Amino acid sequence: MKFVDITNDKADKATSAYLMIVKHDGSFSNQYVLGVAQTQKQVNLSSYPSGLYSVILICDGQVKDYKNLSVQ
Repeated sequence: MKFVDITNDKADKATSAYLMIVKHDGSFSNQYVLGVAQTQKQVNLSSYPSGLYSVILICDGQVKDYKNLSVQ
């Protein structure tokens, strides 16, 4: 399992937040709803196809942060 760390103030004062994980070639994506007070989300990537992904933090409909991720 991998952890996606959002332990910062980017989600501070948001009324809604979610993580979107998108494969760079556009062939796969998934969304994970977050509690607005949540600082970490555990995501099991074992069933994800190999490749490069972006993990995007969206709060109140706006992109607040993103990170790149490699799944092998």
